Amino acid sequence: MATLSDKYRFDDYGLAGALMFLLLGWYFLIRSGDQPLGDFANYYYAGRLLIEGDFNQDAYDPYRFNKMISERTDEPVFVNFTPVPPASSVFYAPFALIRDPHQAKMAFSLLGLVLFAGVYYRFLRYKGMHRKLPLLLVPLIFYTPLQNNILQGQSYLYLLVCLLEGYLQWERKKPVWAGLLWAIPVALKIYPGILILSLFFQKDRGILVAVIGFTALFSLSPMLVADPAVTTDYFTQILPRLLKGEINDPFSHFHQSVSALLNKLLVFDGHLNPAAGHHKALLSVGLSWICQISVLAALLHLWSSRQSSRFFRFSVSFLGAFLLVNYGSTYSLMLLLPLCLALLLSPSADGLKRFLPVVLIAAAANIPVYLLGEMPVVVQFPRLFAMLGLFFGLVWLVRPRIEGKVIVFTALVILFKGLALDFPRGAEGDYYLKDNRFGIISSYEFRDHGLVLRHLNREGVRESAIPVRDTIWQDADLTICDHQVYYQNKPLTRSSGKKQQPCRLNGDEVIFLSDEKRGVGFYTLRRMVLPEIKD
Repeated sequence: MATLSDKYRFDDYGLAGALMFLLLGWYFLIRSGDQPLGDFANYYYAGRLLIEGDFNQDAYDPYRFNKMISERTDEPVFVNFTPVPPASSVFYAPFALIRDPHQAKMAFSLLGLVLFAGVYYRFLRYKGMHRKLPLLLVPLIFYTPLQNNILQGQSYLYLLVCLLEGYLQWERKKPVWAGLLWAIPVALKIYPGILILSLFFQKDRGILVAVIGFTALFSLSPMLVADPAVTTDYFTQILPRLLKGEINDPFSHFHQSVSALLNKLLVFDGHLNPAAGHHKALLSVGLSWICQISVLAALLHLWSSRQSSRFFRFSVSFLGAFLLVNYGSTYSLMLLLPLCLALLLSPSADGLKRFLPVVLIAAAANIPVYLLGEMPVVVQFPRLFAMLGLFFGLVWLVRPRIEGKVIVFTALVILFKGLALDFPRGAEGDYYLKDNRFGIISSYEFRDHGLVLRHLNREGVRESAIPVRDTIWQDADLTICDHQVYYQNKPLTRSSGKKQQPCRLNGDEVIFLSDEKRGVGFYTLRRMVLPEIKD
């Protein structure tokens, strides 16, 4: 008869690793007690609004959303719900029942930590990995992502629970359960959506149908409890812009993406990237496109190859997803944990082939990029270079056989991308204000030879008066239709960005609010010459 000591022997390094995760997580939980709510404010107050019956399209206007939050708390807030699908409001609603948001954050993080540690150990035991000594390194490799998940109140521990348990159900030939579990992270975040393409290429139709079906069900669930227009607008108006990289500041080195690096090097913006000495937006888009196609083609070959394990093909998908999207974060790197396990515990990899990729994962996860903002541009993106080196290094190690169907599929993607590509052009109009210190401008008013701005920055909702020499007045010939400015019933703007509140400026110009190339709802003032005056 097996005893407890036989089941959990002293060499059970999987159990030791799970306990290390719990201890580290508890330490971060204690530290988070007196910290700001961080990203958790986004999700908590969206759930709170849903419970109160006030969750509507204002949640996707950063100024209005922050204003609604400020009415419910005395803490300064500066959050952006735009990148978050409406389904998150349903997922977080149970925690929003806790009236104190800090207690809600503590409960959310603690539950996620306990579930993650339990499923992590369960996964290792099922795969027979739990007695491998390298498992003691895993909590240290993911020290910073774990810390930021808890300090920010993020959900990636829950996502890992669903992904790892879903994988176990997949191996047990239970596609419905696997599809249900995998659909949760796909519905809540962008990165896990890569699973759908991966399953399609690995010809597992049963689980593919389950994932798509449950994802649709979860994604549309807010329509049952809130205004359906919120969900339809998100998927038709907001998500397409997010996929093009229009997330608050597309030049930020915090994103650690190929597009952010190329934008910072090649695209001039008077507010967001004034240091760029030239403006070559077409080159930036073209190089980003080439990189995305290269990553996608390599992923397709890895998925089609049988030279690597199923678990490796599953786990490498998330690394590819990070390189395909335009936005990244430290806490999202928890999704590299399955790949780290696949590399550390691979029976076929020798010491060097195992060591170097794991070092790159540790570097990507722990380099403090927030300290590099004043460094030369290329030095500001170490996480990106680590992930690129890791990905293409793995492709070289696996050397998947080139298959004709992959080449055909990649060619079709290139053709579609080329036809659908929104070729860059200059922004419509120039910035009216000299700098970006006012943040998001919700509205403005010309009064007493000055502008009164209602705006939002990291200090909260504000109203500021700015003296100007210009004359600004409302003109009945200037209207807004389909988020574009019209003059005498003729379109004056045509870009994808939203426009608001057009006025005449000094007789021969127009001034208006626009979020073009800045992220959905990140409005600032632009000016442009009226065409008939210019001609």
